[in-house]
Amino acid sequence: IARSTIYLTKSLDLEVIAQGVETERQVAFFDTYGCDLVQGYYFGRPMTSATFAQIFARRPARPSFLPR
Repeated sequence: IARSTIYLTKSLDLEVIAQGVETERQVAFFDTYGCDLVQGYYFGRPMTSATFAQIFARRPARPSFLPR
C-alpha cells in the first residue's frame, strides 16, 4: 500500500511525506521508493518547546556540512 501511494503521489507531481517512521528499515524502504521526507520516532520523540529551544541553542550557528 505504501509503495503504491508513493507512486500515485509522484505521478501527480506531489511531495511525499511518510509519517510514523520508527526503524532504520522503514527509512531505507521510503528512501528506496522515492519518498521525499520522513518523520517519526526514529528521528526524535515529541518534546516541549522549552526542550527544543535548549537543544537548538547548543547547536553550531552554521551546520558543518554547508560550504563556507
